[in-house]
Amino acid sequence: MLPKRYKFPEGFALYGGSAFWCLTGESIKWINDFVKQNPKFVNRFNYTYCPDELFYQILIVNSPFKDKIINTHLTYLEWSNVNALHPKILEKNDFDKIRESEKFFARKFDMTIDSDILDMIDEMILSKS
Repeated sequence: MLPKRYKFPEGFALYGGSAFWCLTGESIKWINDFVKQNPKFVNRFNYTYCPDELFYQILIVNSPFKDKIINTHLTYLEWSNVNALHPKILEKNDFDKIRESEKFFARKFDMTIDSDILDMIDEMILSKS
């Protein structure tokens, strides 16, 4: 049996994006007010795949803040395999690329594969204090 199809509310441009984002206090207040006033819209995401990559993005693109969107990642990640479900696991040979990227965050790490990279990052951060 196929899952029930839900029609998306009219008048909304659909948009998806990363689950990693930053919002201003003003936009958060707007979202909070919208959510309180539109429970049917919110409930539409109960049966949505990856709602964290859709819900806020759709709201902001359809909000008064749409012209203030800066579509720039602050997280360093590598998608060396474009068909992968997750970014590449970063290792110590990626350290220079991470450092030179000027990003504030990085992912994805796995201590069972390479814990040295995390030690290298800690050392870099602590030496600047």
